Amino acid sequence: MFKETLCFFICICPSVTQAQHRHHDSHVHGAGSMNIALDGQELTVELAIPGSDILGFEHVAKSESEKRKVEAALRILNDASKMFSFVPVSACSLKGTPNIKFVSEGEEDDSHDDHESHHEDDNEDTNHTELKAEYIFDCKSVKGVKFEGFNQFSSLKELDAQVAFDNVQVSYELSPKEPTAYLEDRD
Repeated sequence: MFKETLCFFICICPSVTQAQHRHHDSHVHGAGSMNIALDGQELTVELAIPGSDILGFEHVAKSESEKRKVEAALRILNDASKMFSFVPVSACSLKGTPNIKFVSEGEEDDSHDDHESHHEDDNEDTNHTELKAEYIFDCKSVKGVKFEGFNQFSSLKELDAQVAFDNVQVSYELSPKEPTAYLEDRD
């Protein structure tokens, strides 16, 4: 489903994917991206957030303290009710288990033949880690998705949200003061 949703966004939102690519290249701390796609009653939410905004550091966890931070973050991230709420409140329920991983910069794109040589000179301490997460919900009459993650991860200050529903694409810049992306015509 992750690849299908990604293909959907690539096909209908070329400027969105270019913006996300630029975001990945620039790696802006405090800012992430969220894709929301509603297909019938299935709502898919994808997150890409710098690891430092989730964990407080960007490298692979080494110390026991860092490993505990990863475990604590994963407990929060796996509890969809701590990450999202809905308008109306009871509109959606989680299907299955979220797909959550921390990816080092360059690790996700294996399309380069010189992948290994491309990263040979990278210093381990300068490698940036990013959270990649996918949540799938079963929804009835959902009108909005509120990102509760701002309450969980205080260094995260904004999310660029791309929303696709009923042949409509909408962009939102979410923040702790404005955390909701809507799936209805808001003219």
